[in-house]
Amino acid sequence: MAFQFKNKYPLIDHQEVYEVLADELVNALEHVVLIDVRESEELDGPLGYIQQVHHIPLAQLNEELPRFNKDETIVFVCAAGSRSIYAALAASREGFLDVASMAGGMQIWNAKGFPTKFNKSGE
Repeated sequence: MAFQFKNKYPLIDHQEVYEVLADELVNALEHVVLIDVRESEELDGPLGYIQQVHHIPLAQLNEELPRFNKDETIVFVCAAGSRSIYAALAASREGFLDVASMAGGMQIWNAKGFPTKFNKSGE
């Protein structure tokens, strides 16, 4: 069953995809599938990553999406929120019913001070 965010902000040209705020996502992590679409070296960088994340670089997304349930709430994240919008649109086109992008990406997540994991190279 899909998780229902209180505040969803549909993208103007793509009503089937919406953005969610980090403030709400931080309390919903156990109820959603979180996919980080950044490159591997970015996860090792200064922005770190969210512990519960599935890492799938954007270029590999189409081949990896079939392993996820189309009925689950999937939230995509990247560094600033642009690539995650493309990922959410791609998932929607593949038949995923409840997809979102985290507005502002890891930059906002970190600015809010939310829990972030760092590999040694990103500390």
